Parts: sequence; structure tokens; C-alpha cells
Amino acid sequence: MTTNKLTNSVIKNEFLNKPQDKIRLYKVPAIKNLYLKVSQKGLCSFIFRYLDKNTNKETTIILGYFPSMAIDEAKAKAINMQSERDSGEVNPNLIKKVESNKKKYINDLLDEYVNSKVLKFKPKTQPTQLHSVKQIRDALGAFPITILTAEIIKTRLLDGFEKRECFAQARRLKLIMNWIMNYAEEHEYVTKNPVKLIKEVYWTPEHALKNNNYLDEDKLKPLLKSIYSDNIPNRVKYQLHLLLLLGIRRGEFLNLKFEDIITDKSTNQMCININQTKVNSINVLPLSKQAILLLNKLETHSKNGYVVVTAKGISPKSENYFIDFLNEMSINLGQSIENRVTPHDFRRAFVNIANESEKFLPHVIELCVGYEIRSKVSKHYSVKPRYIESKYGVFKWWGDFVDECLVDLGFNLENIYNLDC
Repeated sequence: MTTNKLTNSVIKNEFLNKPQDKIRLYKVPAIKNLYLKVSQKGLCSFIFRYLDKNTNKETTIILGYFPSMAIDEAKAKAINMQSERDSGEVNPNLIKKVESNKKKYINDLLDEYVNSKVLKFKPKTQPTQLHSVKQIRDALGAFPITILTAEIIKTRLLDGFEKRECFAQARRLKLIMNWIMNYAEEHEYVTKNPVKLIKEVYWTPEHALKNNNYLDEDKLKPLLKSIYSDNIPNRVKYQLHLLLLLGIRRGEFLNLKFEDIITDKSTNQMCININQTKVNSINVLPLSKQAILLLNKLETHSKNGYVVVTAKGISPKSENYFIDFLNEMSINLGQSIENRVTPHDFRRAFVNIANESEKFLPHVIELCVGYEIRSKVSKHYSVKPRYIESKYGVFKWWGDFVDECLVDLGFNLENIYNLDC
């Protein structure tokens, strides 16, 4: 609809805050592609409306709202935009996106990424992703998207982990940040993903394989001595001891709850269900008498039902909970990063020493740590066997073996299992 009497006073008196039966468009005379839009509630805005030659779709850009923008200002802005569009110098739709992106912060991008991507992941993988998103939010959330550079990402997010030699975590955060900025690039929030300019790899599976720390009996004893001689909280001593006895992954241990303890009906053995998120299965582990003693002591300190808790009785917020303690213990002081004992070395020690004892078949030890030993064919004929009795033999021997190492070091077992948590 066109009116020849479209002035500031006409808009104010006839359209502004005047309810309409439908949304109405009024062509501003003599100005190409400029319209006055009046909503059903009487909200008045000036819009630039044109056909995008690239997409062959009609595109609308809001220039401003009346009365904040007068009609003469809207005409001048529309003339300038049309001139730039005719010359091919500027795509008005791109200008619209750029102006919008200047107002978008990394916090906004993370909210959008979580809703459109992370919440569609499998429930078991969401907590790890959300934790990484929180770390990125804490470091970069206040930065506008358009000024984010590779240097900012490195100095504000990654360098801190590199200085603490948490290379695997730095690598993971770089990977997730790359996914997030790829998302931003796909949605044209940025013209180029800055993460791709970061050359550091930090840590690769090849590094991990090269630097595997296989603890034999001679190396296990210094670890046990460090656990029970160093000045660390008693609950941490028990947590590290239990991690060694169970031979499970760090993430599985951090997610372990006391409600996961069960009594196996067929064998009457006390067991614990290990949720193996890495392979998406449950591994039922029979508990040695030593593991039961440690669990009973740790349960008195837990306030939220988790086995691993802080001094406040709640779950640790950092995935580096054990690494932070281990790095300060005598076993690791003065050691280079590749020679330091990590939580995963506890699992390696269990597997390595059990195999070297030659007391158990290799496949039984693999069952204890949750490896799948069935072929693709055999999986079709039976559910995953639990082998409780076979696994109990391994864990009973392992608990006694660790006790023998402690006795050889001069520790009194009665004192070891009666510390105050």
C-alpha cells in the first residue's frame, strides 16, 4: 500500500500505537525498497525490502523504529543502502548479519551450540561435553565473537593447561573449541575459524602410547609408599588405594556411587557395577575384602552418595582431581611429564602384574577390566557373560598382593585400614 502523505506527523497520528486488523506495509514514495511497517499493535518500523539476486528470495532489513528514527533519516539510510547494493560493493543482507554478530558474545554462541548440538548427544557423553563448555565459557564467554582470535584462545583458554602440563585436556578443549567455531563459521557468525590457526597439537594417542608407564612390583611399592607416607588427606589415600584395587578408568571411578554396590544372587558375592561409558556397557566386578573395607570407610564421608568426594563430602568439580594430588606426591616430584604416574597407570599396574604372575588366563584378566573377549559371531548366541567367580579369584589375589607389598614396606595393615576419613 502506498500513501503520498507519509510524514512524521501522519505516522504519529494515524499509525503509531493504533491497533490494526493485520500487519500493514506502506511504500515510502520516491524511495526504492523503503517501506513503513505497522504491526497489529501499532508498532511502526522502517524496513528495506528487496530481492536477493544470489538466493532469489525476498529479504527484509529493519532500518529502525519510529519515533526513534524519523522518516528523513530512514530515507537517507535506504538511499545509501540502495546505492551500495547497486554498485555491488555491499550485500545489505551481509551487513545485517555483521551488525547482528557484533552484538553476539561467545556466551551466546555456547548457549546456541549446547541447545542445537550437545543436548542431542547421547546422555552418557553430555556431562563431559557440558564440563568442557563450562571451561570455555569461564575463559572466553565475555568476548564478542567477531574479535576472537587464535591468540586469545591460546592465551585465555589453552596456555594455562599447557603450563600445568595437562596436555591431554588442552588437546580436548582445542578439539571442542574447533567444533564450536566450525558451527559459528557454518552460521556465518565468523568468516574464518580461528582455531585452525593454532598449530600446537598438545597431546596425541601416539604420545600416550609412547609414554605408557607400566608399573611392575618394584615400581608399585614406591607408589604405595608415597600414598601412605605423603602428607595427603586420608580420604585421598583410600581413594587412590581403591582405584588401584578395582583397576577401572579414572572417569568410571569419579562417577561411581555406593548404590552401585550389589550382591550377586548366583554367587552371593558382593559386587559393584562399573558403568563403562567408553564402551557403553556395565562391568560387574566382585569386591575383594580390602575393597569392601575401603568402601565402608569412604561411605562415612560422602554426602551425595558418590565414592569419590572432596573434603566437603561432594563430588570434585575438576577431572584433574587425582592428577593434582599425584603431581604433588613424592612419587612424581622431579619427574618429567612422561615419567609421572597417572591414574591410568593404576589400571596398567593391575593388568601388567596380574599377567606377569601367570596365575590367571589372559582372557580372565581382560574380563576384569571390562574388555570384550567374544567374537562377533558368539555375541549373537549369548548375552555378555559376567564370570563372577573367575574374576573374584583375580581380585582376591590382587588385594592380598597389594597388602603384601604394604607389609614389605613396613606398614601395619590394621593401621592402614583404620585411618580417620
